[in-house]
Amino acid sequence: MAMVFAGVYLTVELNHWNQRFFDFLQKPGTNSFSNLLLQFLAMAGGVVSLNAMRIYLIQLLQIRWRAYLTETTTGRWLAVRKQVSLARLCDNPDQRVGEDVRDFARLSLDLTLGFLSEVTTLGSFAVILWNLSRIIPLPGQIPGSLIWICLVYSFFGTWLIHKVGRSLIQLDFDQQKTEGNFRHELHRLRANSPEVTRSSLKDSFEKIQDNFLKIMLTQRNINLFKESYLRIGAVFPYLLATPGLLAGAVTLGTLIQVGKAFQQFHASLSFIVKSYDQIAYWRSVVRRLHALEMELSHADPEDEMSPAKPGDERDLSEEVV
Repeated sequence: MAMVFAGVYLTVELNHWNQRFFDFLQKPGTNSFSNLLLQFLAMAGGVVSLNAMRIYLIQLLQIRWRAYLTETTTGRWLAVRKQVSLARLCDNPDQRVGEDVRDFARLSLDLTLGFLSEVTTLGSFAVILWNLSRIIPLPGQIPGSLIWICLVYSFFGTWLIHKVGRSLIQLDFDQQKTEGNFRHELHRLRANSPEVTRSSLKDSFEKIQDNFLKIMLTQRNINLFKESYLRIGAVFPYLLATPGLLAGAVTLGTLIQVGKAFQQFHASLSFIVKSYDQIAYWRSVVRRLHALEMELSHADPEDEMSPAKPGDERDLSEEVV
């Protein structure tokens, strides 16, 4: 958390530095070029060091959390393996323990820390934009006009990308299931099972292929919208502030500061838009792990004699933690 706050502080200072630097280029004054360059090098060095250490610490936390979750889950599985076969209750429990636990630890940390960073950035740049709104000549002169414009644009984009990509959650869930089923068929082939044939392998892989094509189409639509949304957002503040520059009401440094601050504020509000693929995949992982957790919690010796009812796992996995 300390690194998150330090990183946001340096980002804010870089925004102020942009204003001083471009004002100097437009009209050299009290600041010297060498002083501005030294300030930039110091802040850039701090950002690079913080990012490197942040990634290292996140990875360290990921592997420790994964180790704890893996030990806990495998321990419970070993405790009930003589009573019930999980393979008869949910598909590919080995994949859920090996891959889904890994992805859950990684994505949960990335999304949580990313969200906290964006919230901190949002609050810091909201103050900057509110103050800059007073000197940017816009129609109506609404207090904090730059903030309100960014809020409307960002909320509209978040709502629209959810409409475009909401099916990705179920598709990711199905992809993990079909991949696991195909891998299971290959394991049976390695064990020389007579039930495995060329036709069964082909059918299993075709399910992977069909579902992957659906994922491709959905991600294509998401990426088309995401790129358009982010590109327009990057240019938008300069279009708002340029008339003030041409009229002599604002300096070049203020124009650049407005653009950078608007982009940071907009990027923070667009956290869901930027991370939608990750969020959708994380939700599918949670559904699979929740289904495994429910099977472990309800393991009963009598279940060994009765196969799972069709749709049981689907009902359990509908509950998202």
